[in-house]
Amino acid sequence: VEKRYNTWKGSRENQSLYLPQLAFEAEVCQYVKFMAREVRPPAKSGVTSVPLHPDIPLLGPRFLPPSFLHVLRRNAAPEITPNPAYLKPLNVIHPMYYPELLERCPNCRTLGAKPDLAYNGWNPTGHREVHGVMQEETAIGIQLRCNSCEARKETRSHCFVTTNPIFWENVQHWEVPGKWLYHCRCSPVLTSAGLTAGMPHFLKRSATTSDLYDLIVELRPSMTAAGLAENIRR
Repeated sequence: VEKRYNTWKGSRENQSLYLPQLAFEAEVCQYVKFMAREVRPPAKSGVTSVPLHPDIPLLGPRFLPPSFLHVLRRNAAPEITPNPAYLKPLNVIHPMYYPELLERCPNCRTLGAKPDLAYNGWNPTGHREVHGVMQEETAIGIQLRCNSCEARKETRSHCFVTTNPIFWENVQHWEVPGKWLYHCRCSPVLTSAGLTAGMPHFLKRSATTSDLYDLIVELRPSMTAAGLAENIRR
């Protein structure tokens, strides 16, 4: 975990370097990596995934930072600091949560070809900022490498990051997963249910939460971004 966020720290010259945020995200990435390994089927098994063990909680794809309640309940003598209040939620764009959408290459999708994908770890520069209605968030994706596109010389790229707009340029906005109900069986006796936020929309200059994108589409504003922000504050 420490090695991961130190690598991000050295690759974010013009981006946020708030270390508690990077540490929180590195821990989330470690959890998702563990989860993906748990559902990965054995080689040559002929199946795409195996069931997750019922003793392992299924969390995500949107992770909220620990609150003051977590600090209070997990420490005998809690040290209350303002740092947790500045942490932003993290959206993880990983095939663990969106297999139908992310286990395909955007070039092969356009050409109707079968992709040959390999996963090359997390985005080496860390998270991307995501603008929201009520609060700012972040998102992190993984690197995909398509061996089929690498073999075809006419394709312009064969490496993608799932938070990069190039990956999404051939995906219509209604294909991006919105809010959905989840039912998590954390153990034989403990379950949880609720409504999770949709996947952010990744544009060329910025990324927005599903709520903000829906608001913009609904209002169809002719004003500037600053004017829209002022109207929301009012």
